[in-house]
Amino acid sequence: MGRSRPLQNRQARDDRSQRGTVLSRIEMGDGARGAPHGRMEVEIFLCQGAVAHPDGTVSMIHVGVEKIGTSRDVCRVQLCIVVKIRSKPTESQGHRLTIDLDDADGKHLTELGRIDPLLPPKQGSAIWLVTGITFQQPVGKYELAVNIDGYVYATYGVEVISTGRDHSGIMPRV
Repeated sequence: MGRSRPLQNRQARDDRSQRGTVLSRIEMGDGARGAPHGRMEVEIFLCQGAVAHPDGTVSMIHVGVEKIGTSRDVCRVQLCIVVKIRSKPTESQGHRLTIDLDDADGKHLTELGRIDPLLPPKQGSAIWLVTGITFQQPVGKYELAVNIDGYVYATYGVEVISTGRDHSGIMPRV
């Protein structure tokens, strides 16, 4: 569930990749504790590719990426992050949304995406956000975090593992 954690001063990166690819599923938050505004439900997915359609749906490929293998010191793979947001019908104000990448110790590494202002969805509907990223990190565990107005609403864990062979990319679930 969502954790309450205020954002620290973080610089936006406008030079990040905007290519669309699919993402995988993350923990769903049903509102961050201590958030000053109405309850929002947030889901995050990490996948190999994703496409948003005009009818409000999203197609995702290879959803649920949890491990990325690399035969080098640093992996480099194209992925997609998909975020689904639902809010109470009474929610009307705009919000600031960021998607951050933290290491296993919770240290902030980079901001992967930002929307400011994020307007809440109409009653009974959801907002789907799709962004492509180049995931380029050394072997280790990482966490993607969806922050709305400085509160963590959803997180998703991903691990980069050494394969010891000439293979890099998404690893099968074991």
